[in-house]
Amino acid sequence: MPSRRNDQEEVVDGEMKMTKLESCHL
Repeated sequence: MPSRRNDQEEVVDGEMKMTKLESCHL
């Protein structure tokens, strides 16, 4: 299992991807 820090990085990366997807839709 990844450490909490790694998990947080994945969450941030997920948010960045969501933002990119939203930008593409706009």
